[in-house]
Amino acid sequence: MTDYTNTFSETQGVSTIDVTDFSTQFNAIETASATKWDTGTGTYDFNSGTLTLTGCTLTLDDNQIVGAKVAQATDTTEGVLEIATQAEMETPASSTLAVVPARVQNHPGVAKAWANLNSGNLDAAADLTGVNASHGITSIAKTGVGDYAVVFATAFSSGNYCAMITATSSTTDAQGVYVCTLTDRTTTGCNIDIETSGAAQTDAALQVDIIFFGDQ
Repeated sequence: MTDYTNTFSETQGVSTIDVTDFSTQFNAIETASATKWDTGTGTYDFNSGTLTLTGCTLTLDDNQIVGAKVAQATDTTEGVLEIATQAEMETPASSTLAVVPARVQNHPGVAKAWANLNSGNLDAAADLTGVNASHGITSIAKTGVGDYAVVFATAFSSGNYCAMITATSSTTDAQGVYVCTLTDRTTTGCNIDIETSGAAQTDAALQVDIIFFGDQ
């Protein structure tokens, strides 16, 4: 068996090895591995710990690369992808980290909660009755004429979140203008007040859209 420790030392820098011979020696000392090397050549840089294969293929079973130095992937280079953490999503500065579905919501530019509803279909129950579609909201309940209580599925970090509300109707209020106000803002929910252009609260069947941005 060739002693590669003696043959290639760190002071030699870049050395060329025959992959076929290296495969024989490598497999002889490897335990329970399905590692396979095709014929070809490779260049190993002892200074950087980089092995470059030419004209051959390396096939590994799961978990066979442990502690190996593999380049990180970029927009133009294949390599290993690191998964972004919640903190890294909340301060998005990296252009190399990968994002998994559960972390998308942590980005500051993504809506944390939203709902599409018909105000005429809401009732006093703390649920989603009358809500056509929603995300990140546990319930929207009617608490009075033109008043609706919203409860978030996940609390915001503070009350400094952004809310946008629109209400539209083609059959009520001659001017077709509605004033939507956010009140009683807390980290876990808020109230929505809807009035006509004449400052009268209304229970008319309105198409209402609400959306919330902020840190959770």
